[in-house]
This record gives sequence, structure tokens and C-alpha cells, in this order.
Amino acid sequence: FDMGCGTGALALPLAHAGHNVCAADFSAGMLDQMMQQAAAQAVTSITPVQMSWEDSWPTHGITENAFDVALASRSIAVADLRTALLKLTSVARRRVCITLATGSSPRTDERILREIGLPTLFGRDYLYAFTILANEGIKAEVSYIESTREYTFTSYDEALAHFSAMATDAAKSYASEREIERALINLGDWLSAELVANEDSGKPDKKGVAQGAWRLRKPRTVTWAFLSWNK
Repeated sequence: FDMGCGTGALALPLAHAGHNVCAADFSAGMLDQMMQQAAAQAVTSITPVQMSWEDSWPTHGITENAFDVALASRSIAVADLRTALLKLTSVARRRVCITLATGSSPRTDERILREIGLPTLFGRDYLYAFTILANEGIKAEVSYIESTREYTFTSYDEALAHFSAMATDAAKSYASEREIERALINLGDWLSAELVANEDSGKPDKKGVAQGAWRLRKPRTVTWAFLSWNK
């Protein structure tokens, strides 16, 4: 069972490996894309279910002990983390695996916020999850997965617009307008020093999209916490 499957980043390779996969997501569009890919790849062992974390899962046929393994990778964005973890655990017979970001958001580069003078509020969901599970008598194992993200842009202005939006969105809940304005001025100076010519300009990136002419000097590293436990 893959909860929050998106377009099938896990469901498709699991099905290719010979597993029957029930893949659930609240987005009909995401499920449609996944099933289109499945059809193109002659994969027939995925059952899509349009369902959210907050829905009544048994209503959708997702019942207690229904699956050997329950997964939720980068998809637990809920107000009630305890309920989500227990619902996911309830449908597994053998094992549960999840990944949670260790930063404030996968979309926020805390490194840049620090460089331009904005405070950073690191996410703690993975620590909350571990504590919730421990309080329920569940002994979760924890490890970490690091991935790099290469930003490329067609111009300095495109890069400035991208990171200005990121910084403003990340800081609007805790920084004053003056602090944000000052930080955006600093961002312009920081980009002037850190934006360099991309030697792979025009070549496809990991997603097959042509890379821009400019990149950051150092790629961003995103760290995910991988928590798993036996039922």
C-alpha cells in the first residue's frame, strides 16, 4: 500500500518488481498520470484509489491488516500526525516505512535564508513522528537519505525571481516586511557571487528537462529521515 503515491515514483518500480500495489492519492490527476505510465509500460498490478489521509479508509476498501507493507514517502502533510501514523500502521501486516523531511520544507533552501540574513525554522516532523511511535510502544528504526538538487536558470533575473519568491514565502510568517526587504537586497548580492555558468547547459537534467545556462556554485543537499518499523 502506497499512501500519497503521486504519479507513481514508488508504485511503478514496485509493480515492475512483481508486487501487487494499491496506490492511493487525493489527486485524480496524479493517479491518471500514474496509470497512463503503467499502461505505457504494460504494468497491470497497480490498483489506484482516490483517497486522502483524512478520509475513512475502510470506505475505500483500505482495511486493517490488508497489506504486507504500508508506505508513505514524502507524502505525510497532515494536521494530525499521530492519527496518520496509526492509520498507516493499522493497514499493514508486516512492516511500515515512511520518509519525512528534516528541514522546514523540501521547497525551502535554509542555506540561502541564512546567507541573506533570515532566520530558519527547521522542521521537526520526523522527531515528532519518532516520539509518537515510541509513546505507542512502536520501536522505529531511523536512517537518513541525502539527495542533491541542482538549480539551473536561463538568466540572473530568473534566478532572482525564483529565490525571492522562495525567501518571501518561507519568511512571511515570522519576519517583518523590513527584514524581508533587506534580505532580498542581500539575495541580489549573494546571487551575483554564487550564480555561475552551467557547463551542462542544454543537456537534460534528472527529469529530462533541458538545463539552463546558469547554476548555483554549490548544489543544494536535501536530507530525508527514513523511519521504518515492524507491525
